[in-house]
Amino acid sequence: MFFIAPMLIGGKEAPAAIGGTGAAALSDAWRLVDVSWETCGADLVVSGYIAPREAPAGAGDARQRRLGQCSRVL
Repeated sequence: MFFIAPMLIGGKEAPAAIGGTGAAALSDAWRLVDVSWETCGADLVVSGYIAPREAPAGAGDARQRRLGQCSRVL
């Protein structure tokens, strides 16, 4: 689950959302399935599950949905 807020955090010592070395290319990035999103105040809340590597891109798209209330996710 990620909260995307209307703020900018940066600098060498700023906390990272995800650790590790990262993906060298977009094709190497982990994909999410069963993704849902909603607003919570000024923030956008995005949640989903990491797809198995063999799942094709967009495998969970048919199940994407928008939730109505912030309290349903939290």
